[in-house]
Amino acid sequence: MNDQKVYDYIRFNFVLSPKHKHALELMAENDRESMSTILRGLILQEAKLRGLWLPVRETKPAPAAPPPPDPTENQVQP
Repeated sequence: MNDQKVYDYIRFNFVLSPKHKHALELMAENDRESMSTILRGLILQEAKLRGLWLPVRETKPAPAAPPPPDPTENQVQP
């Protein structure tokens, strides 16, 4: 089984003003990231600040079953 996460990607087409685009380009250049990575990070940061990004709950394994009782413990000795 493949352990990679599967995501549904949505492509957004929107217009940025020249100033916004330039700022985004500079941020990406300074961080050595792509503009889309910078945008995703900004969205994540703002969503967390607003309480909109809920952490993923990690599932914990079920507790192990107790060992079977020792049949010799309850025997009556003559």
